[in-house]
Amino acid sequence: MHLQVFLALSLSVLTSGELQRIIQFKEGKACVTGNAPDVFLKLGKKNQRPGRCKEKCSLDEKCEAVQYIAPRSCKLWYSTIDQMGPGQPGTFCGRVKTKIAEDAALTNPPTASPISTKDFVINPYTKCATINLNRAKVLTQYTSRQECQQRCNKMPKCKSFQWNGKRNSCILIKYKVTSEPVKQEGEDRVCGYLPKTIVSASPTKAPTKAPVNAPTKDPTKAPTKAPVNAPTKAPTKAPTKAPVNAPTKAPTKAPVNAPIMCTLQATLAFPFDDPSDAPYYGYHACNMKVTEVGASSDDVCSYDSSYYETLPEWCTYENSDPDGDSAYIANLDDYYYPDVDILTSETIEIFNAAGRTFNVAMSHKFFDKDYYPDTPGFEDYLLAPVLKINNMSHGSQTALSADGWSHPTDVDTPTHIKVGEDNWQVNPDYEGEVTVTVTCDENCLCDTSSDLVSEEECTLQANLAFPFDTPNDAPYYGYNSEYMEITEVGDAEGYVCSSYYSDGLPSWCTYQNSDPNGESAYVANIDDNYDEDILTSETIKIFKAAGRTFNFAVSHHFFGQDYYPDEPGWEDHVMATVLKINNQSHGSQTALNNDGWSHPTDINTPTHVKQQNGEWKVNPDYQGDFVVTVACDDNCLCGASYVLL
Repeated sequence: MHLQVFLALSLSVLTSGELQRIIQFKEGKACVTGNAPDVFLKLGKKNQRPGRCKEKCSLDEKCEAVQYIAPRSCKLWYSTIDQMGPGQPGTFCGRVKTKIAEDAALTNPPTASPISTKDFVINPYTKCATINLNRAKVLTQYTSRQECQQRCNKMPKCKSFQWNGKRNSCILIKYKVTSEPVKQEGEDRVCGYLPKTIVSASPTKAPTKAPVNAPTKDPTKAPTKAPVNAPTKAPTKAPTKAPVNAPTKAPTKAPVNAPIMCTLQATLAFPFDDPSDAPYYGYHACNMKVTEVGASSDDVCSYDSSYYETLPEWCTYENSDPDGDSAYIANLDDYYYPDVDILTSETIEIFNAAGRTFNVAMSHKFFDKDYYPDTPGFEDYLLAPVLKINNMSHGSQTALSADGWSHPTDVDTPTHIKVGEDNWQVNPDYEGEVTVTVTCDENCLCDTSSDLVSEEECTLQANLAFPFDTPNDAPYYGYNSEYMEITEVGDAEGYVCSSYYSDGLPSWCTYQNSDPNGESAYVANIDDNYDEDILTSETIKIFKAAGRTFNFAVSHHFFGQDYYPDEPGWEDHVMATVLKINNQSHGSQTALNNDGWSHPTDINTPTHVKQQNGEWKVNPDYQGDFVVTVACDDNCLCGASYVLL
């Protein structure tokens, strides 16, 4: 039986709670709108109920409509929705209505935001030049330049910010930038920066109190309204004239005994681009040091030797954070702790390595204890960084290992053991150190060996992507979204590796999206005048697959309708992703299928069918789901079979 639920909450800016935001939440109804949700949340495992989703909207003064889809999806819109349409069981849609109760008296509106205490240099119609997104944070929930500036002011390490009024985009930057002019038209665009770089000593990052709720997620890119006008024509101008001057003369011959330039670059970093992409909450730190075999033990290349200015002449050290001392991650719920997340990496370059041998060691830094060991999702001891070493000087050799090296982790082996009431000691079974020995010959061809002894890995990598490199290469205009879910055959616990469960992934896999905010393989291709094109892909790695069988399921995500079905060139239902699976561990096997797998498409079979009453329903003839089953033997030789669902 469908229920109608009502909730009334008071706004805190009023004298006695008389102004009420009332949400009429209807079960079995879906919110129908052409606009993408402004906020998309995944409710935590302890908050999987409509009331929690409704509460998110009630506490957000910008929220005008809210939709909950069991068990975890919660979407908020900051604009009114068109209507409520039929929804699947477990779907709720609600509109926000504001009313003043009897005898209510409104207080004065809140005062303006306080003036920023940082003295930013701000020039109108500028943008920040060359933003390194590894040291910046992109926010989209703000509506003014003042809000963006105030957020940067409150962040101790924020030294620059960029505001784009057209996109309501705020970028907070942790270093000083320079600005570039942009066209002086349209919405406000500003780059603000401090005239002098702020340098402050950074104490060791100690964990703060853990959040109670599970992580939220950034908005999913759902289709926005497409332009009505037809695509613009391609440019007709011919290329510019070729240069008149002839090429310069060839360089003179090199000296006969010229030394071999042999440079190695070692990077220690976590296998994700943003701390929010980490599969677990918590804190993890490792550092790297390099020594030369047979040389003085005093010659150590590391953060410490960089800090004390005792680096050997054959190396340089750099951290992605000028105040960083390791490869470090701090990941907490952004909803409750928006300014706590940190992600840093280390880079060491070794010069004149020809004919020499170096030990590149990574070591886990043990904190005082294991923080929040009983909180689900805080298995931070599983967050191991990856050491990668590249040969920067030899033409036939680049990466010395495609996958790099990392210390082993196990879900049952934390970093610490609790002794008594409040005492902790380092777990002797936690293997947190790896040493890679690099030996280069006189021609700078290098070989490696590792002291890490572990079982055969047998790693599979699955990639779900559209068969083109940019959205402009798509054969049609429109929107298409498909996603991948992987399960192990015979797993009684029912673990799933996918974007949807990225806050609690099984220990045998990792998930990565080409867009840190992405949750599927997604394409949006419309006229470039609208600057809305998007293309994302998914990558899942499966570890220790030997002797096991996995199902790789690909599903089409159906939107609320078929957009612009009568517009020529808008046959987006014909654009299907391709699943490719590679064996990364067996010498005689790489791609399990060179062409990959995909579901069939037909120009005459759209994703939706329009009914006589004007509503849309999913076309039952559209075949958008399939499963590839991969079975690997004990030697990691794998076979695959395909089933269309």
